[in-house]
Amino acid sequence: MYRAGSLYEPRGKSGLAHLTEHMMFRGTPERPQGDIDRLVGRLGGASNAITTCDHATYYFVLPSEHWEIPLAIEADRMWNCDLGPSPFETERGVAVEERAMLDDDPEALAFETLDSLAFGEHPYAYPVVGLSEDLESLTLSDLRTFYGEHYGAADAVLAVVGRVSHDEVVEKVHRLFAGGSAPYGGPEEAEDGTQLRSGRPRPVVPTEPGHRTLRGLSPVPRVVMGYHTTEAVHDDTAALELLCSLLSAGRSSVLYRELIDDSGLATEVSAYKVPQVDPGLLYVGATLNAGEAPERCEDRILGLIARVRESGVSETALERARNLARVDLLLGRETCLGAAGAVAFWESLGGWRLGVEHEERLSRVTGDDVRRVAAEYLDPDSRSSVWLVP
Repeated sequence: MYRAGSLYEPRGKSGLAHLTEHMMFRGTPERPQGDIDRLVGRLGGASNAITTCDHATYYFVLPSEHWEIPLAIEADRMWNCDLGPSPFETERGVAVEERAMLDDDPEALAFETLDSLAFGEHPYAYPVVGLSEDLESLTLSDLRTFYGEHYGAADAVLAVVGRVSHDEVVEKVHRLFAGGSAPYGGPEEAEDGTQLRSGRPRPVVPTEPGHRTLRGLSPVPRVVMGYHTTEAVHDDTAALELLCSLLSAGRSSVLYRELIDDSGLATEVSAYKVPQVDPGLLYVGATLNAGEAPERCEDRILGLIARVRESGVSETALERARNLARVDLLLGRETCLGAAGAVAFWESLGGWRLGVEHEERLSRVTGDDVRRVAAEYLDPDSRSSVWLVP
């Protein structure tokens, strides 16, 4: 897991982090394109990658006796990725096609529009896949600079989970990853010896609330809203996550009961918060029945949230939300891949014990905590919203 998501892209170069992920599958001089996939397939395994706002994550799932193979592959890709002109043009073309596919996805456009309204000039305002005009203007030099600055051992977290020996893994990792040199140049150093990162933004400063209506894109009306909240390691994150569960998890949740069961206004509801490096958004949304008005739905949601802000929630509802959150954590870690992802994520934010502390906070959240964070963060005058209108 590299600290190499779109958060670290220079201004005007959205999509660069995602394009770099594509290039990591072009192979190396020792492992030409296709060799890695063939090897993993022959061993009955799987590998893939994903780029988010904060990270670029590469993973392998293999029988435990082959644990050394992905380490050798990742060490090779870290130092020797094929960043030639021809592969670059090919993969940039693929990225442009992916951008065009999202332009035909109403829901994706709604969330992209919401992020752009809420985050202003912060990198979270831009889609991970990039904007068309930025993708068209990216150069091979841009790619090599980003790879050189962010794809080194100092910016990576490695998690290994399975039937392996800790000491053997540590010895192998030190042997494979130590002493490499970035072929396209690493980050510059400041006078105090710390590394300078191009494109690292200032903290989020909430912008003025905004609204936009997108017409003619969706066959059914939709409403999405965003409220500025906290970064993943903030003390209030646990209470905000339980608030999301109370709002939309299951048939007894506030939004489901009121908007689907009672009023028949919506067919689907959601409330969630993505844990991120910088302060992010808490999203609340609904897909409406045909003919229903988005303004009516948004007013209804605001009323329901106001009730939580003023009166809080029952202890029974809170216990149910806490149990759901606990189940989600356990389900996320029931595979080796899920456990590795959880460890790597928290380690990338400062230490894997942060995940343990977050779990402990979830168990201690009170009804007063939920009401307080709802009152503090879900201010109706600070929200941004987007409506999809048929």
